[in-house]
Amino acid sequence: MRLILPETWTRQQRMTLCVLILALAIITAYRLSRDNQTVPAQLPDQGPRANEVMSQLDLNTADAASLSAIPRLGEVKAKAIVNLPRAICCRASRAARV
Repeated sequence: MRLILPETWTRQQRMTLCVLILALAIITAYRLSRDNQTVPAQLPDQGPRANEVMSQLDLNTADAASLSAIPRLGEVKAKAIVNLPRAICCRASRAARV
């Protein structure tokens, strides 16, 4: 005995969905084939000013602008590093209140 389940999608809806998926796949394949940006396989270990910045920077008192000059650190990570002690302090004070 075979169980026949009611179809929730009509044939036209299934075909439309297949066409949309195929169109998205073609667009994605085309955009990937036209993307000429590449990332170098090996990034340099140190930037051109690495020694200059490292010898003049105190990591405990530096601000975000100074930290962002460190090679491979970036502006977003520098801001996160500066805000980290403040976030830890706030969490500790909230825990002490509870």
